[in-house]
Amino acid sequence: MTLIVTVERRYLKYNSEYYLEGVEDYSFFNRYLTVFDTVYVLARCSEVERIKPSYCKFNAGPNVFILPIETKGTGALSILNIFFTLSKKHIQDSHIILRTPGTLAYLVYFASTFFRYQFSLEIVTDPEQEANSITPYKIINSFYSKFFHWVFIRQLKNCKAASFVTTHQLQDKYLTDKQRPLKKFSFSYSSLDLPLNHFITEAELTHKLSNFSTNDNITITFIGDLNRPFKGLDVLLKAMTLLDTKYKLQIIGDGKLMKHYQSLTHQLLVQDRVFFIGYIKDTDLKFRLLKSSHLLVLPSRREGLPRVLIEAMASGLPCIATRVSGVLELIEDKFVVSVDDYKAISCKINLLMQNPEAYKEASFRNLYFSYKYEKTSMQLLRDDYYQYCLSK
Repeated sequence: MTLIVTVERRYLKYNSEYYLEGVEDYSFFNRYLTVFDTVYVLARCSEVERIKPSYCKFNAGPNVFILPIETKGTGALSILNIFFTLSKKHIQDSHIILRTPGTLAYLVYFASTFFRYQFSLEIVTDPEQEANSITPYKIINSFYSKFFHWVFIRQLKNCKAASFVTTHQLQDKYLTDKQRPLKKFSFSYSSLDLPLNHFITEAELTHKLSNFSTNDNITITFIGDLNRPFKGLDVLLKAMTLLDTKYKLQIIGDGKLMKHYQSLTHQLLVQDRVFFIGYIKDTDLKFRLLKSSHLLVLPSRREGLPRVLIEAMASGLPCIATRVSGVLELIEDKFVVSVDDYKAISCKINLLMQNPEAYKEASFRNLYFSYKYEKTSMQLLRDDYYQYCLSK
């Protein structure tokens, strides 16, 4: 059986090759091949004349192909291209999985409804939170929020099945009492692939904690896409102004807003304590940086089930995060703050780092909890869902 899967990330076409900055490469889509024979990745693509060093070539492998929707805008004007692509004969007998919410997922939903194609959903974040971070203007975002909600509810109603990135948060918010008991809404898993060698060992963590001192320089880590402001890096930078000079911040990520954030560090007079690492292609290097740091802070304005939070937990790091979507399914409430509350972030950091026992307890608790997201466990849950999608 052939699968068409949508992704919201935009791919760049350079010299007839596809490039991306992110995780949706061949190894990401390989997970579908445990059940499906062939995977077509339906994605917006733009042709460019040069590629930034942070972009990686999409290394195509057996039975995974890019199905491009050529566009230079948001994708909304490419709807005719989407209809044309989905009308092709070899597509008609495929199953469709929409990784929703997102512009492309919604447009393909309308096209699938038009052609009466069967489709399933992989729900990766909260549609209303997604809408609220599209523009800087609340009035416009309010319109998007209502529209996203309206489309999403119809996707749920008409899909063959839906998997949720959360265990209960999104389900509690969007499913009706009649929908909750249905088998097609019983699936839940993360898209994260976390191999065992990316977990810190108990011995390593014990050694690290034995050398911990509240008087040492403390490294806070932030990981996120800097193309849009929803990751809340501006909030964390403001929190840095309230912290002692022993606190350093390393920022892993890249995007068009990087220069803006670099300028903001100078305005806030914290430029000597903030280090922009850039996007890291090497996942082993990223995990080494996590394991050598002291704390991860996730100040996001919207999330699904944050991958970086799970990765940090697997590295034995205490984490502080905002109250969005699945965060409370991962860390304890005492480490959660309201969105945009930089004062609360600085307060939580100070309280935690001045209490070695609380720090140690959070480190081991996060490590043990993160094991449930180990790669093999996640793949079993995914395979169960894919098999259900193919059932008559």
